[in-house]
Amino acid sequence: MRLSIILPSLNVAKYIEECLQSVITQAMKDMEIICVDAGSTDGTLETIEQFAARGDRIRVIKSAIKSYGYQMNLGIKAAKGEYIGIVETDDFVTPGMFTALCKIAEETNADFIKSGYVEFFEHKSKKMCLKVTKKVTDFVNGQVLDLSKQVEYRLADINHIWSGIYRREFLLSKGLWFNETPGASFQDTSFSILVGLTAATCVYISDCFYHYRTDRRESSVKCDSKYRCVIDEFTYIENYLKKNHLSTEENERLVRTTKLRIYRWNMLRLSDRSRRLFRQEIVGEMEDVLSSPDCSDEDKDNALFLLSSEAINTYEKQQEVDQQRFLEVIRRARKNNGYVVVGAGKYFEKLLVVQLMRQEKIIEAVCDNDGSIQNTYKEQYLVLSVEEAARNYKNSQWLITNKRYREEIKKQLIELGISDDHIVSIDGIPDLITMYDELCQ
Repeated sequence: MRLSIILPSLNVAKYIEECLQSVITQAMKDMEIICVDAGSTDGTLETIEQFAARGDRIRVIKSAIKSYGYQMNLGIKAAKGEYIGIVETDDFVTPGMFTALCKIAEETNADFIKSGYVEFFEHKSKKMCLKVTKKVTDFVNGQVLDLSKQVEYRLADINHIWSGIYRREFLLSKGLWFNETPGASFQDTSFSILVGLTAATCVYISDCFYHYRTDRRESSVKCDSKYRCVIDEFTYIENYLKKNHLSTEENERLVRTTKLRIYRWNMLRLSDRSRRLFRQEIVGEMEDVLSSPDCSDEDKDNALFLLSSEAINTYEKQQEVDQQRFLEVIRRARKNNGYVVVGAGKYFEKLLVVQLMRQEKIIEAVCDNDGSIQNTYKEQYLVLSVEEAARNYKNSQWLITNKRYREEIKKQLIELGISDDHIVSIDGIPDLITMYDELCQ
């Protein structure tokens, strides 16, 4: 058996059929599908059993415990495949995903393969999609990485455990199991970090096969009550490292930096009350970071941020300012007949989604200084050079989406004859789901 795909489920009746259909129609035939249901009461289990009855290579396991980690461990123990894949049951995958990943795995014998993915949400019965690729693939796309020498890539892509596959013998030999805390409470955090810390080799690729849903309100990411779950995950990691004599200086540094980044993310998603409770739990750790001579400036900045409610409030106020500025720029597009966008990267792709959501013209044209993408198409837009765009759209409104080189680009446009008062810029595009209601107005 080449591959076992594990699908943990609990009350996802609205999504389960699409998910299952995407898995059973994989081009790869030598695989099994292991569905682990934790007591669904909304018809999810009945749908899974209907699919299984057709002989679609589906095995059904009923979990007596409502724990994502426990469900995943049941699946890994039951798996017969050489490799293990994971599909969360409110998501779906493209038909060639596992064929492509297994081909790379068999050619390289890497312990894990990770790809990019597509974030999506539904708007007026249409899927709004954004490709997400990690920066790591800009440098090592498709390369076999020796993680004993290239340690900077150990934790280059964590938490997105479903965008890859894992060699089952590697997981078993290292004793890599999910933390079995109750519910679906970030157990992918400890698993993904321990995979990175213990693997010998891996491959990162930029292809995007997996479609990850971002608009499911009841997901654990949006659950304010689970303020200390990330603490439990790092306790689990640290206990594993101690038990297996892996508490090296390098591992401790990697875990500490990753912990502080995730703690920061966790703090920002919480309410004021849960923030206070979370801060009380971590204050000792943060003081240790600040007093340590070995911690990086980034680590200390994050520790200070986590300890200061004022710093967090200032950050959030700036986020609100950025959101309002972005909304104002988008509203002005209607009056200006759209913008000539400078920069054909991720921000441009987000603008395409906003344009679909608002059903009005936001983009008149797009240009970029990167010669490798000029004269290629992004959706219906031909990417022009900045010089050609300046000749063709001299009197249009211009939108710079590159924060790093904003001033250089603005100077370039003015030298090409674009009026200063026709140029606006944005520092970033906020999360589209967070701004959903405003963007649809």
